[in-house]
Amino acid sequence: MNRKYAKPVNSANAGEAADGGRWPWFLSRPITHAREQFKTNWEYLDAVKMPVAMLGAILFPTYYVIWVYVFPQPYENLPLRLIGSAGCLFLALRSYWPRSFLRYELLFWYLVILYCVPFIFTYLLFKSGTTQVATMTLMVLTFVLILMVDWLNLIIISALGAFLGWLLYVITDQQLLPSDFDLEFLAVWLFIVVFGSAANYRSELVIRERMRAMLMAAGNIAHEMRTPLLAIKANATAQERYLPKLIEAYRLARESGVDVERIRRGQLNELSSTAQRISAEADQANVVIDMLLNNAGRIDIQPEEFRRCAINDCVDQALARYVFKSEVERDAIDWNKSDGFEFDGSEHMVIHVLFNLLKNALYFVQRNGEGRIWIEARTEPEANWLIFRDDGPGIAPELLPKIFEPFISSLDRGVGTGLGLAYCRMVMRGLGGDITCRSELDQFTEFRLRFPKV
Repeated sequence: MNRKYAKPVNSANAGEAADGGRWPWFLSRPITHAREQFKTNWEYLDAVKMPVAMLGAILFPTYYVIWVYVFPQPYENLPLRLIGSAGCLFLALRSYWPRSFLRYELLFWYLVILYCVPFIFTYLLFKSGTTQVATMTLMVLTFVLILMVDWLNLIIISALGAFLGWLLYVITDQQLLPSDFDLEFLAVWLFIVVFGSAANYRSELVIRERMRAMLMAAGNIAHEMRTPLLAIKANATAQERYLPKLIEAYRLARESGVDVERIRRGQLNELSSTAQRISAEADQANVVIDMLLNNAGRIDIQPEEFRRCAINDCVDQALARYVFKSEVERDAIDWNKSDGFEFDGSEHMVIHVLFNLLKNALYFVQRNGEGRIWIEARTEPEANWLIFRDDGPGIAPELLPKIFEPFISSLDRGVGTGLGLAYCRMVMRGLGGDITCRSELDQFTEFRLRFPKV
């Protein structure tokens, strides 16, 4: 990597690089940790986020009607419920957002959850004087919150939302607590939040231990596989050095009339490239091992360890290091090299993202019998883009929304693990960007990698 791109992120600005703004030193790490925890937990809930948002958009006004006209309660507030319903509907319609909104998706979710769960219903609880309905509603929604977020954000969202709800009550009613407020409720609610946080923290520790054990096992397996691959590579190198001399000796012997077993010309030509193919297959196997190790675990992406990188360098290195099975594969790639752009991140991770995209695209192009792959870097006012496109068979419409989920593979059964594209999304979001895909059957597949501006 060119040295002008190797400048590390200044530690004094680590909080700014990680969170998009300046934070005091004592808040930088907790905020970064809370954000990464929320992001990681939210990625696991991809399949249920949109249905939950749509359900919230419907239930907010529905229960207003129930509590006002069917089972009348001491207090209700239609504007607050409609704002919550609008926020949920906005999230449910994510596929229609402007592209510039996507970078703030996590923040939108966080604010809507904070508003819709603890804020609104804490305020309604105080205004209604801790009635049974208001109390049970907040309790149930707190349990739902436990299922949705990690332990740290459960504490932050519950505490901040409850405080803001109480503050709105104080401002509107000019008193600290209603006269009939039941303090016993507060003790029970605090117990639920603390118990839920402890349970989520324990679950997180169990997941970490399982991932650590899995990665250790994967590392041991990889080590055992690399040893014979190293021996194969060494033997192939020796063959590559001496086999041409043996083939030349065979030809001289045939020309001199020595009685040696005849080898066909096609077999002889194939034999001359055997060592190179063995060596290339060993290199490819090592690349696959690297990819699987990276894909196997949820890698730790530490913004404070980011470096200034150049996208052109990443693509050049990926194309140079990827072991193509033939020159035909290599020639199928058009790298539209321009001035490119710079980004703060990890060159190693981006290269492995490109390995995954190359592997998938080459597989589909080969299965299709023909096709090309285009790679292009683009710079736009709001973000930088790396476009990765092939004219292969495309991805089925029913599979397209799920391709970035773990263990969902667009490759044939037994070919892919379903971890490659999940790894790509994890890396790109960790860099503060994203990866999206659009495809049409029998036409093309295009991945767009968004990198934030430096």
